[in-house]
Amino acid sequence: LNSMNMNLQMLGEELQGVPGLEGGEHLEMLRSMQGEIKRIANLIDVFLQYGRPATPNLEVKDLNEVLNATSRFLQADFRQSGVELALDLEPLLPSVELDEGQLRQALLNILGNARQVMQPGGRVRVATRAGMGGEVVIEIAHNGPGIPTDSIEKIFEPFFSKRAGGTGLGLAIARQMVENHGGTI
Repeated sequence: LNSMNMNLQMLGEELQGVPGLEGGEHLEMLRSMQGEIKRIANLIDVFLQYGRPATPNLEVKDLNEVLNATSRFLQADFRQSGVELALDLEPLLPSVELDEGQLRQALLNILGNARQVMQPGGRVRVATRAGMGGEVVIEIAHNGPGIPTDSIEKIFEPFFSKRAGGTGLGLAIARQMVENHGGTI
């Protein structure tokens, strides 16, 4: 895919110098093909991420800092969708051992799903707290549509998706990463 993309880029550069072809339909077709290559490459990455999960590289981290950074990363996307992303973080939360990359990916998958089902004016809330057994809890809730009863048992199954164009791997990957940390979702 990378070679195809590079060849298309070189072809585009060559076409720009041809009289009568500048800014024409040919360049738009090239851009479209490059966009499809990028989409396919992303899809392959998702499949590989699920098929070959990495062992977490655990480090002691402040979970609230990870959630703040993830929230900052997502704010523009949520704002553009007209959806509020609110944090309600317990200030005295103990530090935890986690793989920041894996946890962020799990959060991106879950929060991305939440944003996709929300209408403008909706609200997604991310909260942290200490659990009764000393564990750390992340709660994610939104005021959008719920999960249909007939789907609730299937949402973490690989390839199960109710969304057109969905791979059905986002929540399966999130579950895998959370379980790699000894957690539950």
